[in-house]
Amino acid sequence: MTTCASTTKKLDTKPKSYSKKKPIVAERPMHIFCIDLYGYNVEQSLTGIAVFSKYPYCDYVASKEANVVKEAYQDMISLLGAPEILLHDGGGEFSLIKASKKNISVSYHPQQNGIIERWHKELGKMCRIYNTTPQHAVKFLRTPHQRLLFFSELKLRYLDKTINVIDYKVREFKPNDLVWSAIPLRKRAKHEDGFTGPHRIISRLGEFTYSINSATTTKRKMKVNVNDLKRLVIPDTTTWKISPSILTEKMEELGIPGDVSSVKVSIDFQNLNPFILDNLDSEDSTVFVIPDWPCCAWYKPLHTHIQAEAAILPDQHDLFLDSKGNSIGKLAWRNWLLYKTA
Repeated sequence: MTTCASTTKKLDTKPKSYSKKKPIVAERPMHIFCIDLYGYNVEQSLTGIAVFSKYPYCDYVASKEANVVKEAYQDMISLLGAPEILLHDGGGEFSLIKASKKNISVSYHPQQNGIIERWHKELGKMCRIYNTTPQHAVKFLRTPHQRLLFFSELKLRYLDKTINVIDYKVREFKPNDLVWSAIPLRKRAKHEDGFTGPHRIISRLGEFTYSINSATTTKRKMKVNVNDLKRLVIPDTTTWKISPSILTEKMEELGIPGDVSSVKVSIDFQNLNPFILDNLDSEDSTVFVIPDWPCCAWYKPLHTHIQAEAAILPDQHDLFLDSKGNSIGKLAWRNWLLYKTA
């Protein structure tokens, strides 16, 4: 059984990130410093890591209250110095912290502060291995290389090209491109699909941000990160045919005259816009299949101006057959069979 490229929605995989090379642009010690709160057992700790040297910091905090976290941060900068750019999430516990420049990561996107999030896993391992608290376990994660880079300006001597890669290629989408949008794990049940869609690209708002419409209507718009989008691959369906048994059943339901061999069913998902426009003023009878994509610009005119009988096609593996009679497989969306009379 073959599988169509359009079934990628059912595969819970996200697209590749901007590049295999991760752009980290810290140029010197304390240029960019990431902080977060780390909970271990019933204790909370203020953690931090310098992006340039990967030198870590950890200290106990009595609670997650903003004034308590602020005091712990003041203790940290009295020892290490104030960073030029401070990176943290949008939690209220950091609201009282003052910095010359602050970058706040967006909700449900820990990748923006991924350095410290990944380091938390290693900190937890050290706590379990040595049966100790995070503020004591951090010493097992500090290497001489990190200390040397952090407390000195010897960047050129110990330069690692993977640390300072600033060239990267960002995936780009054009207006009206169709995409899938990822759903964070915390916002869906385990049995639900990892992606919604298809959605239509409305506009590009920034280097990594796009505006898309809803999968169910063209009126609602959403802002999404490019890392949560992957392109909808529309297959070449011009040689596809509907399974004869299913077509016979739907012809009886819609009252289409003739038999299966005499009825020509048009299936062309790649050129739906011109196909719909050609049928708006056509006086010929037509039998055609359209995907259920409410996000598309042609969806509303189709239901408003074309008078046709419609039937939903069953969601099964042998619905569509290729030119050799092989089953295409299940698609990631519903499909309609329309009969436009003359």
